Amino acid sequence: MTRLHRKPQRANKIMPTMYKFKLISTLFLILFGLLIPPTTQADDPDTVWLTEQTMQNWKLTDLQNHPLHGPIDMALDGKSLYLINEGTLYQVPLAELKATASHLQLTPILSPTSLIEGYPIKELVAVEVTQPQTATNPQNLYLLDKSNDLYRYRFDTQQWSLEIPPSRALDDPPPLYLNLASYDDRVYLLDPARNQIWRYPQPSWGEANYLPDNLPWQRSPNSPDVTQTIDLAIDGLVYTLDRAGTVVTYSPLEVARYSLPAPSQLDYRSAITTSQPIALALSLNSPALYVADRQHERIVMLDRRDGSVLYQLVAEPELEFSNLRALVEWDNQLLLLVGSTLYRYDLNQLKEESSKDEVSSLSNTLPPPTGRGGASPLAGGIEGGRVFANSMTLTLTTTSPTDPNLGAWLAEYNFQMPLKGAELPYRSAVYPGSRRAYRYGVHQGIDFYGEDVGLKIDMGTPVYAVAAGGVKQVDHDYQPRSVAQIERMLDQANAAHVTSPEILERLNGRQIWLDHGDGVMTRYSHLSDIVPSLKVGQTVQAGQRIGYVGLSGTLDGAKGNYTNPHLHFEIRFGSQQKFYAGQGLTLPQTRLLFEQIFAVPVHDPESEEIEATSPLEGIERGQATNSSTDTITYQVQAGDTLFSIGQQFGLPYQRLAEVNDLTEDDFLQLGQILLIPTDLAPTVLGYSTGGWPIELYSFGDGSRHVTFIGGIHGGYEWNSTLLAYRAIDHFATHPDQIPDSITLEIIPTANPDGLVKIVGHSGRFSPRQLPDDIEATMIGRFNDNRVDLNRNWDCHWQPEATWGDLIVSAGDAPFSEVETQILQEFLTSPPKEAVIFWHSAWPAVFAGGCDEPYPTAEQLAEIYRQASNYYPPPELDPAEVEYVVIGDATDWLATQQIPAITVELTNHEDIDWMENLAGIIAILEHVALLD
Repeated sequence: MTRLHRKPQRANKIMPTMYKFKLISTLFLILFGLLIPPTTQADDPDTVWLTEQTMQNWKLTDLQNHPLHGPIDMALDGKSLYLINEGTLYQVPLAELKATASHLQLTPILSPTSLIEGYPIKELVAVEVTQPQTATNPQNLYLLDKSNDLYRYRFDTQQWSLEIPPSRALDDPPPLYLNLASYDDRVYLLDPARNQIWRYPQPSWGEANYLPDNLPWQRSPNSPDVTQTIDLAIDGLVYTLDRAGTVVTYSPLEVARYSLPAPSQLDYRSAITTSQPIALALSLNSPALYVADRQHERIVMLDRRDGSVLYQLVAEPELEFSNLRALVEWDNQLLLLVGSTLYRYDLNQLKEESSKDEVSSLSNTLPPPTGRGGASPLAGGIEGGRVFANSMTLTLTTTSPTDPNLGAWLAEYNFQMPLKGAELPYRSAVYPGSRRAYRYGVHQGIDFYGEDVGLKIDMGTPVYAVAAGGVKQVDHDYQPRSVAQIERMLDQANAAHVTSPEILERLNGRQIWLDHGDGVMTRYSHLSDIVPSLKVGQTVQAGQRIGYVGLSGTLDGAKGNYTNPHLHFEIRFGSQQKFYAGQGLTLPQTRLLFEQIFAVPVHDPESEEIEATSPLEGIERGQATNSSTDTITYQVQAGDTLFSIGQQFGLPYQRLAEVNDLTEDDFLQLGQILLIPTDLAPTVLGYSTGGWPIELYSFGDGSRHVTFIGGIHGGYEWNSTLLAYRAIDHFATHPDQIPDSITLEIIPTANPDGLVKIVGHSGRFSPRQLPDDIEATMIGRFNDNRVDLNRNWDCHWQPEATWGDLIVSAGDAPFSEVETQILQEFLTSPPKEAVIFWHSAWPAVFAGGCDEPYPTAEQLAEIYRQASNYYPPPELDPAEVEYVVIGDATDWLATQQIPAITVELTNHEDIDWMENLAGIIAILEHVALLD
C-alpha cells in the first residue's frame, strides 16, 4: 500500500508563445503527412544476419588488461568513446577503433569514489555528449548517477561541476531520473515516477517539464504516459521506448505510436513472442531509429518518420547478443555493447545485402548538427581499475556485479518469492538502484508494496525464505529507533550527500539474513516481528515462514504511521556479500535481471484480483468486506481527503477506500459522491470536561465484553491512542478474528481534552502533528481541569498524587471528573470480563489490585505478557520505589471484581503493533474459553 493523501493539483499555466508555435508546427506536419501514423508491418521485414565475418569486435579491458564484464552505456564525441562499467567512467580514443588490435584498453576517468565539488559520485548509470551549436554554446559531457545527481564536464574549460544542486526533493513521488538524452545543448531527463521528461537547463521560453504536467494518478486515457518508458532519444521531437517495445513520438503531445515487428520467421527465436527492448538510439545521418531488442538478439531499424521497418539486424547464435546493452551510431558505423565486447557493424553493407528500393532512405536525408566533432578528450584519469579473475573462472564470489551471466547463475538457486502469491513490482522506483531522496542515497533492495505486486499487504503479512539456507543473522533483540534518532541519521546522510553503510544498516530495522552458499545471501528488512523459533545457525527450507512485514527502521514506523507496510528484500553476493543484485546496472537492466532470477511476471496494475495474505502466524486473514448496506452519502468538498473525511465521520480511511472501491492513492474530485458506511460509526459515551466526545467502537455481538482503552493520559501518551485506532482498523477488516462469544470494545481516547491540547482536535490524527520534544506534550497528560485522570479512581485516592517527582492533581474527590464517571458507568454496567488500559512508556504489563493482588487480573496480565513478549513489572524494594501510584483505574476495577491490566508500550512514539495484536488475540481467546 502507498501513503494515503490527496495529490495536489497544479494550477493551469499559460502556454508560452514559442511552445504554442512548436505545437502548431507539429500538428501542421501531421496533417500534411510528414509524420504519418504507423502502417501495418510486413509479416517478415527484411532481415540482415549479423555474423562474426560481417562485424568487427574488440574485447574491452582496463589498463591492466582486466576485462570490463558489464558495460551499460556509452556515448561519443568527435575523438573519444566514453563508457560506463561498474559505476566508473572510461574513455578510449576513437582512433583505436580503426586499429587491428583484438582488444581495447580503456582509461578510467571517474570512479564511484571520486568527488565532484566535494560530493561523492554514486554509481554512474548514463552518459551523454551534447553537440555544440555555436561558439558560445560549448560541447559538454553529462553523467547521471543513481542518486539523480547530474554532472557536467565542459570540454573547453576541462572542468567538472554538479549541475542540479543537492536537494532532498521530498516531492510525492520524488523524481526518478531513469535515463537522459540531449538536444541543442540541453539535457532531457526521463522521469517515470512523475510521468515527465525534464529539461535542463530550463528553456528561457518555457518550463522545465516537457510533457503536459499529468502525474501518474492524474492521467486521462489520452494523456502522455512515460511511467513504463526505459529510454529516449531526441532530434527536435522526442522518441520514447517502453518495456513492451512500443515507440512513441512526442512534440510534446503524442503524435505517433508504433510497436516492434515480429521477429523474422527464419529466426529460431521467432517462437518467443515478447520482446525485451533495452535501448534506443537515433541516426545522425538518416531517418533511422535503432531499437535494441535483447530477447530476440536483434537491432530493429525503424523509419522515424512513419514507423515503417527498414531492417532487422539479427545476430547469429554464436554472437550471444542476449547480453546486448547499448548502441550508438558513429560515422555510418553501428557500435554495439554486448557483455564485455564492443562490436562494430558497417551500415554501408546494407546496400550490398538488400535490393530494396527504400535503401536510398539511408542516405543523408537529415543533416547532421552543425559543429559536430572536434572536441578534446577528457584530461586526467584514475589509477588502476578493478581486478577480476579470468572470465572463464568467475564464480559468484569473484564475479563483477554487472556480469551478463549473473542472472543465469542466480536463477539456478530457484528462488521463490518472499511473499506468497506476489508478482514482481511494476514501478521502477522500488527496484535496486533507484533513488532514495529522503536520505540522499541509492536503494539496494526491492520493496514489496501491496499495490505493486498484486497482494493485500498488512503489518504482519508473513515473509518466507526464498531458498534453503542457513540463518546468518536474526534480530530478535532489535530495539526500535525513535523519531529523533532516525531524523538525526537522515540529516547526517544528507549533509554527507551519501548514506553511509552504518546509517543504512540502522535504517534497515529488524532483519533476517540467510546464507545460500557460494557467497549468496538474502536479506529481509523492516520486519515487524520474527518467528520466535528462528535461531542463528539454523537451516531453513525454501518457502519456510521466517518473519512478518513491518516498518521497523523507517520514519513512518517510528511515528506510528502504519499505512505503508512493505518488505525490503535484498540479494547480496560476492566476497563478503559486498554487491547487491542490480549494482552497476541501469533500472531497466535490473528489472530484467529480477525477471530472470525469479521467473515470475511483472504485476499488471490493471488486474482486478488482489490476493489476501495472513497477518499473523496461526491467524488466518479475514476477507475485507463491504457488504454493509447501511450507508449515507457525502459530496467531496474543497480540501477533502479520505483521511479528513474519515476523521469527520469517525471512520478509518481504509474503510472508506474499501467501500468506495478506491485505492489509497486515488485523487478525490470536487463534487464526487462517496458512500459513508454507518456500520462502524462510533458510539459517543459522553463528553469530556472540555466538551469533546469520548467514543466507543464495538465489534461482534457476543455476551462477553472485552474492553481496550487508550489515551487516558491524552496527548502525552498519544501512541496509546494510535494503537487503539490501529486495532480499530484491523478488526474492521478482520472480524473473523473475534470469537463468536465476544464483543470487542475499543475506546481510543479516554482523555480527549489532553489530546486536543497537543494536536488541536479530537479523533484521528497524524504523528506529524506532534511536537518533536516530548516535554512539549506533558501538558497533554491532564484534562481541562488539570486533573490526572488515572489518579481520580477510588483506590487509596488522595487529592494530590505523584507522577515521577511531580505533584499532580487527582481531582476534588474520587470520580470528580466527568471522564472517570463515564468510564466507571460503562465498565460496570454490566461488568466487563476484561479491561485493558494502554499506556506508555515502559515495556511491561501490570495487573490491577487495590490492597491485595487480584488473581484473575494476574492471570490476565500473564497471558498478555506471554503473547506480546512484554516484560513483567520489576520487583522493587518499597524503599526504592520513587513514587506510589494511587487512584489508579485498574486497581479500583479489582475492587469491583473486574479483572483489569495496564499495558505499558515500549516508548512514547511506537505502538508495538505486532506485540499488541498478539496480546489482543490471546486475551480474546482466553475470555472466550472461560467457564
